[in-house]
Amino acid sequence: MKSVEMQSKLKLIASLCIFGTISLFVRNIALGSGMIALSRGVLGSIFLLLYLALRRQKLDLPAVRNNLWILLLSGGVMGLNWALLFEAYRYTSIAVATLCYYTAPVMLILASPLVFREQFTWRQLVCVALAACGMVLVSGVLDGGTLPDGTLTGIALAIGSAVLYASITAVNRKTLSRMDAYDKTIVQLGAAGLVTVSY
Repeated sequence: MKSVEMQSKLKLIASLCIFGTISLFVRNIALGSGMIALSRGVLGSIFLLLYLALRRQKLDLPAVRNNLWILLLSGGVMGLNWALLFEAYRYTSIAVATLCYYTAPVMLILASPLVFREQFTWRQLVCVALAACGMVLVSGVLDGGTLPDGTLTGIALAIGSAVLYASITAVNRKTLSRMDAYDKTIVQLGAAGLVTVSY
């Protein structure tokens, strides 16, 4: 049991480390944000399909058909989410854009009474307040000087991306929680790629 828990923790740490490097690649790739998001969606979908093939596991087509419209919609939102975040990296620092993006869990907590019928706890409210204070402090809006050109645009893009990310998370939890994670992700990644074709 402990080895399974340890493997799960290591996988989580590895995924967070990989996700944390995205900004470095985006800043150094000479492509538009939409093209990067398109590539990410298409390549991710293909990789997962190959992974399922190696495991001799097939897509649950009936489940995909039953949830197709919500999968396509949430996948499209995911693609726009990436495009906004990648564009934010071009306007402001990685630290500011990432911190603004990570307000998505705060947004979910604030929306939880309406979306999930959950009650606030004092711990959640304290976390929300601390996250909001941290975002304000790191953004530099209280420094008293003039913000570098594009900073406010970058902050707005990153917060917009966070709103979309929170929406996807809410949809996955409320509507798509019973679907297999691979089936859901493959379709959403494909939809994300399609949406960003014209970005």
